[in-house]
Amino acid sequence: MATADSRERYARKNEAVELRRAFDVLDLKRDGKLDAYELGQMFNKLGHSLKKSEVDEIIWEVDEDCDQCVTWAEFQAMYHRCRRDQTGHEPYGLFNVVQFVINDKENREVI
Repeated sequence: MATADSRERYARKNEAVELRRAFDVLDLKRDGKLDAYELGQMFNKLGHSLKKSEVDEIIWEVDEDCDQCVTWAEFQAMYHRCRRDQTGHEPYGLFNVVQFVINDKENREVI
């Protein structure tokens, strides 16, 4: 029978794999970072038309090095901050998209 510690380790490892898969789904250019174009494409795919300034703001909220992109490290930091947030003060724009991608196991095309 699995111990609580081993179940927790498995859950963390599985979450890390799913988070990487979500990043890879969003990273259309395969350059290791997410930009406004890539994020805008996902919103369009989900049926939400956002202004470029709105997409830029979502990126700005998590872009720690101010390069107008979200790197893998920034992506991970955003995700874990939002998961731990109990105040409701973390920006959830990108987190909500990530949650959708993580739960869309079949990577379906949304119309």
